[in-house]
Amino acid sequence: MVMEILRTKVVVALFASTTLILPVSCTKDKEDPTITVTSPPEAALLHWGDIVLAEATFSDDKKLLSYHIHTGDSLGDHIPEWDWETEADIHKGIYVWDEHITVPDSVPDSVWLHFEVTDEVGKTAESAVLLQISE
Repeated sequence: MVMEILRTKVVVALFASTTLILPVSCTKDKEDPTITVTSPPEAALLHWGDIVLAEATFSDDKKLLSYHIHTGDSLGDHIPEWDWETEADIHKGIYVWDEHITVPDSVPDSVWLHFEVTDEVGKTAESAVLLQISE
């Protein structure tokens, strides 16, 4: 009888401890990462030789893993006249990225700055900003 009471108390204690611990350790990544581009503005008019300040904030409800940013056409394909890109691992919940980028000579009149960010569970977000280029 004493053994059965002890066994019942152990089972109850184990159940109570796993019920309290599991919800805390199993929080899920519920949101996709986000990208907020603060500069340059959409359809910014730039000229050959201009130095552009590009800024964006990447965030996630848990933790970001990495970013990739590049210039390209409207579909995201690289263009030989302006083959610029950067990427890095982040490992933060919020990351503010900025860089000065020089517009080369002889680039097409429309170029997009493409952003992609990935969180630690593999969810991605993409954004692009149109840059209008003139001589």
